[in-house]
Amino acid sequence: MIELNLEKIQKNNWIQGTIVTDSLKETLMSGYQFYNNISGADLLVLYTHDCDLINLSLEKEPYAEFFCVKKIKKIDHNYSYGKNPRKMHLEIDGSIFEFDINKTLKIDRAILAKHTMESKRPKIPQKSMVRILKWLSRKY
Repeated sequence: MIELNLEKIQKNNWIQGTIVTDSLKETLMSGYQFYNNISGADLLVLYTHDCDLINLSLEKEPYAEFFCVKKIKKIDHNYSYGKNPRKMHLEIDGSIFEFDINKTLKIDRAILAKHTMESKRPKIPQKSMVRILKWLSRKY
């Protein structure tokens, strides 16, 4: 298992709601055993809680979890407001996203210490993140 460096995870700007795109998205997804299930994702959204990201124990909190999100052109209101337990459509800052409960990525949390996120990188606004997590919690 990769050595855990909590300080580096914090310094590398990993927080709940972080949006991951481009080559880093591909890097994080590439080692996933169910890659074909998530390969169409346009971006990743980190949904692990901040305190879990820096938990001292890899035994207690071994993973960081992401939604594999698609950008879509139009909201289907059957999937808005968390009405559907498997999919949710959400408009954030003028873009429309589709979250699918079955398209998530779980990686070794310590990997985050190897990758730095720009502090000005886009993040899901807190209000939208609360809505996403409320929808997620209703499934379980």
